[in-house]
Amino acid sequence: MNGDSPCDASIANNSEKMECDKDYFNISYKDHISNWLQFCKKEAVDQPMLREIIKQYIFLINKLTNQMSDQKISTEIINEIISSRENILAANQIIDSEIEIKSSILNEALFRIKELLRLKIGII
Repeated sequence: MNGDSPCDASIANNSEKMECDKDYFNISYKDHISNWLQFCKKEAVDQPMLREIIKQYIFLINKLTNQMSDQKISTEIINEIISSRENILAANQIIDSEIEIKSSILNEALFRIKELLRLKIGII
């Protein structure tokens, strides 16, 4: 994820050790993948659904690689929501479904707890 060198087991090819920059290249999400996705987003200008998926992936990578502050994240989310009618409608659906979403999350958590209890101590 960060472009670190791979472990020896990852670069063993039969009995030969592969060499960095010859047999493989170290890449990172932060630098290489993110830049490539920015390029892809520009190329997808006439394909709105693909472009939006790429934007979401870039957003996720930025979050996972600590490239965004909470304020920047909030601003990005707001800008993304107001960028199209479809996004505004989707955000409204999420807001309208808040109770159902929380209920589903809690029900799933309770189900997993019950399963663990059943497996560990044979109850429920």
